Amino acid sequence: MNDRRLSDARWVLAWAGVVGVIAIAFRPVMDNGFTHLDEADMILEQPWVQDWSWDSIRRMFTASWQYTYSPLAFLAWALQKRWFDLDPGWLHTVTLGLHLTTTLLVGLWIAALTDDRRLALAAGLVFGLHPLQVESVAWATGQRTVLSGLLFFAALAAQTWADRRSLIRPVEGPNPPVSRGCLGQFRNPACFLQWLSLLCLIGAILAKGTAFVFPVIVLLQRLFLYRTSFLDHKPSPASTLIATTFLPTGETETTAAPPRAPGAVDEPGRTEPPADRPAQLPHPAHASRPDRTADAPPAPAPRPGWRELARRWADLGVDLAWAAVISLIGAGVAWLAAAPQMPAVPTLERVLVAARGVLFQLGSFVWPVGLSCLYPIPEGPADTFPWSYWLAPALVAGLAWCAWQTRQRDPLFTFGAMFFAVALAPLSQLVRVGMPILTSDHFMYVPLAGLALAAASIYLTMPGPSARSAWLAGMVLLSLGLGLLTYRQCEVWQSAHTLFGHTLQLYPGLSLAHHQLGVALLREERWDEAVVQFDAVLQSRPDDLDARIGRATARVGARDWAAARAELAQILARAPDHPAVRALARVLPSSP
Repeated sequence: MNDRRLSDARWVLAWAGVVGVIAIAFRPVMDNGFTHLDEADMILEQPWVQDWSWDSIRRMFTASWQYTYSPLAFLAWALQKRWFDLDPGWLHTVTLGLHLTTTLLVGLWIAALTDDRRLALAAGLVFGLHPLQVESVAWATGQRTVLSGLLFFAALAAQTWADRRSLIRPVEGPNPPVSRGCLGQFRNPACFLQWLSLLCLIGAILAKGTAFVFPVIVLLQRLFLYRTSFLDHKPSPASTLIATTFLPTGETETTAAPPRAPGAVDEPGRTEPPADRPAQLPHPAHASRPDRTADAPPAPAPRPGWRELARRWADLGVDLAWAAVISLIGAGVAWLAAAPQMPAVPTLERVLVAARGVLFQLGSFVWPVGLSCLYPIPEGPADTFPWSYWLAPALVAGLAWCAWQTRQRDPLFTFGAMFFAVALAPLSQLVRVGMPILTSDHFMYVPLAGLALAAASIYLTMPGPSARSAWLAGMVLLSLGLGLLTYRQCEVWQSAHTLFGHTLQLYPGLSLAHHQLGVALLREERWDEAVVQFDAVLQSRPDDLDARIGRATARVGARDWAAARAELAQILARAPDHPAVRALARVLPSSP
């Protein structure tokens, strides 16, 4: 057995331990309440969720709600409303169960991708246990992010296993591999997996539109990692295609090693699988290793004609065409839903904020301390931003160049970095939706898998088994430390008071945190405390209309009629047609 693989029994036990550790680290979320970040608008007072009817279900799939088109998420919340009346404990428990399942799917995908169960275990542990995942799990609205991530990795794992059965396999005899255009061959296991992948992709996009990056991830996975076939290092269709397309005639190596009997041993710990055993995909880091059993030097292969090249390209990506069409439709619908909430932001500011956000997320991955639900950006035009924002694009470009330079020695590391960049791109502030923030922790739910994969893959470049085992052991110990941070971060999300109080400790005077805490206090009818929070907002932003409306609401609730009338008179002078102001004016007594 390959020394990098675990036996089936140890593999199951190891994953049971990983799931148990993650469940313990996230245990506090099961006792948490709502944070009033946006749960009221998206869940608690959302009419489609509250009214279980065919008309509501129809509207979930035919309309958008507050810059988002997430019908599957609304359907899930409606079912939870019907089953346990949206009890916060049960809702967080469901989200935690989805997160544990997603972690298993990440491990299954990486195991299929690398054929290395230890690497999959280490990467899955980091993905599931990292404190950056707390926001997605502990925030009630974040359930749609976890649901979309679960379906996204289910689609990716199914597609990767389909590739193992069809694209990545030895080329035997003079006939080329069978066509991958097999979506109509239901009895073919690879085609069944492709159908499953497409269905999961549709579900992921219906839960959250940012899953439309799936075809790009699969394309990178195929064209960047799948360079050779298993064990005997015969060229795969993808590697032959790339080589014959881009290399001059005579520079491609297509001669394979002489055939060996099934079960024959060519080096310690490595055997040729029997003919009836499925093909095993080697780790991409060993893709360029020459075959030690080849007796003759490789012979140059003739370059095929353009018709043959076109046929191979079509054969390689026919199933991705379906995924691309689905993803483009999903991206278009998400764009139409979010467009009304997209403010006009200068291009320079978009680039600076997006690059600074990428650096911030990378830093949070390495050192996850000081995490918050809000990360503010400087106020004012881009030319007044701090120097760290101006250096960010150059630093991001430098990091990308360094990651690209490792593609020969450790292509899996480069692929992990590319996965992170592609998955994060739709969520970066290049496209700003809603409030102006630097980034958010739940943006990292899917991209974090790429960073975890890149970090775990470093052990493959270690000089020997001892160094590799030490690296994996270090990752496990580090993950336990991450578990402690995760446990503490879950307690931060216990309520609106703990959440925004923690944010104000990190960013004193942040008006957005004061405003959100004031709104939460209004919902709890703690009028005097709410007035204090809105006063703090108006000290730094005297023209904030929403803060004035919030303070007027608090004074009406406290029956401070004189102060409420004075506040409403000032608001009506600025916004006489505002519906909230008119509603407040109607509840005031007719006389002092």
